[in-house]
Amino acid sequence: MRCSPVEVKLSPNPLPLTALVSFPGSGNTWVRHIVQQATGIGTGSVYCDKFLRDHGFPFECIKNGSVVLIKTHEEKISEPNLRFSRIVLLLRNPFDAIRAEFNRRFSKENHTGFASETSVKKDWPRVSREMITTWTRSIVKWTSFQGPIHVTKYEDWRAKLDQELPRLLQFMDISVSRRQLLCAVRNSEGLFHRKAGGSSLEFDKASRDILNAKIQFIFRKTKIKF
Repeated sequence: MRCSPVEVKLSPNPLPLTALVSFPGSGNTWVRHIVQQATGIGTGSVYCDKFLRDHGFPFECIKNGSVVLIKTHEEKISEPNLRFSRIVLLLRNPFDAIRAEFNRRFSKENHTGFASETSVKKDWPRVSREMITTWTRSIVKWTSFQGPIHVTKYEDWRAKLDQELPRLLQFMDISVSRRQLLCAVRNSEGLFHRKAGGSSLEFDKASRDILNAKIQFIFRKTKIKF
């Protein structure tokens, strides 16, 4: 079976406003790519990243019912004229998510580069601590959303995409053919995976202890395991 990349379009009929919510570095852009390939419908964003708009996400700046998902990392998941009907909460092991976001933030490349050794030495200890606080606060905020929530994990998408993708589409009440699913899995790689390598980003013992304590706190509050 030959599978060509899908040319995504806007939905001709209004869709429920669905947020794809995640802490930065959790695979939001990758999941958007896969959903676009499965449905043929574009995804949008509360941001307007020109690089993404020019590289596979032509509706990056749109945040209305013409797109199937709307990306956001914001803790506040409603704003004037934008109230989501439901959210997809994408989670990733926070140790890995924080490393990925630090590399993105302190790289000179777009989305897939690595932080320089200078940034690692100068900024990593302080910024990683700040991110631990942001990660914890975000999970608490998102899980308090008063509406349908679908929780899904980056690690599960990597290990069993053929199961996680149908689960997500079922939550969004979107039907696609078996061929579309198979082709989306085959064309899942996309352009935004960070390759192996780069500087070593190790958490010191104090930071590891803090983050592990936060993970336990989240589990007690939400029953979500990492």
